[in-house]
Amino acid sequence: MKKQFKIILNILIWVFIVIAAAITIISLNTKEKGVSNFFGYIPLSIQSASMEPAIYTGDLIISEKSDVKTLKEGDVISFFSIEKEKVVIITHRIKEAKNDKGVLSFVTKGDNNELIDEKEVAPGDIVSKFDGIKISKAGYLLDFFKSKIGFFVCIILPLFLIFIFQLVNFVLIMVRIKQDDNITNS
Repeated sequence: MKKQFKIILNILIWVFIVIAAAITIISLNTKEKGVSNFFGYIPLSIQSASMEPAIYTGDLIISEKSDVKTLKEGDVISFFSIEKEKVVIITHRIKEAKNDKGVLSFVTKGDNNELIDEKEVAPGDIVSKFDGIKISKAGYLLDFFKSKIGFFVCIILPLFLIFIFQLVNFVLIMVRIKQDDNITNS
C-alpha cells in the first residue's frame, strides 16, 4: 500500500511539473510583439464585453497568426490599440477591408458595440485571427498565471515544495543505504 502511494504521488508530481512547464511556456513565451505564442497558437484573454454574445469577458480564445492579405469582412481579429495611453489588444470583427492605393487597412467593430471603432487597423497592428476556439472563463486563469503573484503561487511555490519533498526523500534513501552498509559490514 505504501509503495502504491509513492507511485501515485510521483505520477502526480510529474503531471504537475508538465502542467507547470506548459503554463510557464504559455505565460512567458512572448516571441513576437510581446504576445504569447505556443506552437503558432496565440492564447488571449478577453477583457471586455464588446464581442458578446460570440465571446464573453473572461473567455480564453485561441487564435492564429494569419496572412493579412487573406483577412476579409466578418473575420474576427485581435489587434494592438492604444487606450488611456496604454497598449492593449482588442478583439473585434472586421466590418470592411480597405485597399486605398495599395495601402491596406481594416474597419472594425465589436459585435456588442453600436459604433464602428474610431481608428482603422493597420496590417502591422494585427496580432492574430480568431478561428472559433474558446474556453469559457479560462481567460481569468491566464491573467492570474501571468501576474507576478499568480506565477509565484501556482508555479514557483509548488515547484519549490516538490524540490524540498524530493530532497528529503533523497536524504532518507541515503540514510537507509548507509544503515544497510553498516549492518552488512558488522
